Amino acid sequence: MGGKFGRTAKVENMILVDTTVWIDFFNDMPTPQVKRLTEFIKQANICTAGIIITEVLQGIKDDSEFEQVKSLLTEMPISKIPINLGTMFL
Repeated sequence: MGGKFGRTAKVENMILVDTTVWIDFFNDMPTPQVKRLTEFIKQANICTAGIIITEVLQGIKDDSEFEQVKSLLTEMPISKIPINLGTMFL
C-alpha cells in the first residue's frame, strides 16, 4: 500500500469498508462482500476509520488475534468521518 498509514490520510477515491464486512472477512465467511474486499486489498485502494477499528476490535477476545487485527487495520490510511455524517442520510 502507498501513502500515509496508521494516521489520518487523504483518502480520495478510496473505499471505506463497513465493520460488518471486516468481521466477516476475519471470520472467513464466504460472502460476496468479503470476495470484493479481498480484491480491494490486493489493489490497495481501501481505507478505514477509527470507529470501524474500534468496532472490529471490541469483539476480539484473544490477545494475539487482537494485536494481529489491530496491526492490519492500522496499516491502511485512516479516514476522518465527519461528525454530521448521520445527517447526510436523513
